[in-house]
Amino acid sequence: MIFTSGARGCTAAVRVLTVFIAGAMILVVTPAAVLAMMIALTIEEIAIDSDRIVHGRVVEQRSAWNDDGTAIYTDVTLAVETTAVGADANRVVFRIDGGEVDGLRMNTSTAPHFTVGEELVVFLHAGGQRERLVGHSQGAFSVVRGRVSGRGGRLSVEELLERATSAREGQ
Repeated sequence: MIFTSGARGCTAAVRVLTVFIAGAMILVVTPAAVLAMMIALTIEEIAIDSDRIVHGRVVEQRSAWNDDGTAIYTDVTLAVETTAVGADANRVVFRIDGGEVDGLRMNTSTAPHFTVGEELVVFLHAGGQRERLVGHSQGAFSVVRGRVSGRGGRLSVEELLERATSAREGQ
């Protein structure tokens, strides 16, 4: 128990308690914040790590539980308009973390969210059961009126794909 005498003692006790609580909050919050940090990648770095780079539209999303039943993932299907790198295909399916199954939604801070009909340029790498985005959300560029925004400024789809293929040729 803390015994105080008068207002001065009460103020000191409040300060000690405030410092203690602030310290505890830093210890609790900091590890979570550190885990959520991502190293920003340039377009060129993303391109070099890619096995496939395509421009297309989201035509389907299917969410499911992983084999262990501990996490939800979503398989995103794109109708491909342009293949800049990798094997040509009419459709490409890639996997992102998170999604919704039976009314239960799982989100992650590093996974993007897409909508059916959305136009994208995606940078994918092979691995596991499905291709995945390079650099998580950094490997997907939303296209609005033929242009993408983000790392590297505002570029046309053609300029983005040119930068990506040039980076891969120069590696």
